[in-house]
Amino acid sequence: MLAVVIAGAMLTRANSARAENVTKVLHRFTGGKDGGVPIGGLIIDAAGNLYGTTTGGGNLSGCQQQGCGTVFELMPQASGGWKEKVLHNLSPDGREGAGPYGTLVFDSSGNLYGTASEGGDPKYCSDYAVSGCGVVFELSPTDNGEWKEKVLYSFKGTTRDGALPDSGLVFDAAGNLYGTTASGGLGGCQIGPCGVVFRLTPISGAKWSEKVIHRFRGGSDGGISFATLILDKAGNLYGTTELGATSFCRGQYGCGVVFELTPVSHGKWKETILHRFTGGKDGAGPNAGLVFDAQGNLYGTAGWGGAVRYCDGNGCGVVFELSPNGNGKWEEKVLHSFTGGKDGATPVASLIFDAMGNLYGTASGGGNPICQFLCGVAFRLTPSLGGTWEENVLHSFAETDGAYPESSLTLDPAGNLFGTTIWGGYLKDCSFRPGCGVVFEIMP
Repeated sequence: MLAVVIAGAMLTRANSARAENVTKVLHRFTGGKDGGVPIGGLIIDAAGNLYGTTTGGGNLSGCQQQGCGTVFELMPQASGGWKEKVLHNLSPDGREGAGPYGTLVFDSSGNLYGTASEGGDPKYCSDYAVSGCGVVFELSPTDNGEWKEKVLYSFKGTTRDGALPDSGLVFDAAGNLYGTTASGGLGGCQIGPCGVVFRLTPISGAKWSEKVIHRFRGGSDGGISFATLILDKAGNLYGTTELGATSFCRGQYGCGVVFELTPVSHGKWKETILHRFTGGKDGAGPNAGLVFDAQGNLYGTAGWGGAVRYCDGNGCGVVFELSPNGNGKWEEKVLHSFTGGKDGATPVASLIFDAMGNLYGTASGGGNPICQFLCGVAFRLTPSLGGTWEENVLHSFAETDGAYPESSLTLDPAGNLFGTTIWGGYLKDCSFRPGCGVVFEIMP
């Protein structure tokens, strides 16, 4: 009887996976005052408002007349549409940061926190497009309905510091913020320093203190992390690096790793490598953060590798699961290998679960064959009997409704999915690209 119930549940999921979904564009960015090229994902508040960032647009007098980026809010209207409000334009001189890539995070008081990849203190990283090695910032609502920005930390790009913070941030129970940088720290990676994991701790006078808790070396421990970290209940951190591990992948720079950082005595942290990618069936080049299931297994994406007969012999990427095997090791299982066709290619965003245990994500390539460059897909993976997973493409993008989704998806209580694409939408030139990106909704 139990087997019948389980089989029935799986059949219901399979039928649901084949059902039509409705996709709606909530906002098309113009590259002007409203922003352009949203790379990070969205977060949602209790009222159903969406918050995100754009890497360009805003005040077009700065950042080579492309704008230094914005923080925006989208509010559902009674008429059924959505209204955008720009909460903050990053300053044209770049001192408040420039090019925010990561997804925002709220604190318990309703303040927003994020990173900007460049800008900050112009004494450092002067060779970047915008002087400055990047910042961590806070946005606080004021009594008049506006938002005020405060730079919590400006990176210096030295061996004791990080640079290019492309990831989002995560809070621990004590109110400390953790993140990664794609450069700074020690050398040994493709373009120099391999990046760091950092912690920001609030101190007296509304100031914050930065501490680097791990410097990647680019060898067996990994290098260059774009991943937003996650925490377990014990306070351990988990993430990915795009490079590192094996020496035969991308020349000498490796295929990337999944790592864990554990706090030990005297404020130090110990790194453990949970998986080293080989560039074969197991995948390679993970860009995104991870997600836990209720049993403590980890799930993520790798941007290439997998079925290497596709995507010019490099593989089109995978969705993977890592499970602890009981003797301190973790075993990888590939849940889906992308082919570069209708099922998508090059997944560079993290995954999310729904209450039924289905996984949702985006792939930045593949998809609609009528799209000139194969504009990417949003997908669902459904667990089936026998431990396999079935992929269902929820939407294939076609430029007018967006192109190249590089962000994770956000799920509301009604089961609607929200996300961003970096191109497409309002099809004028946006830094020589077709359109400046969109915010979209997929309704079941």
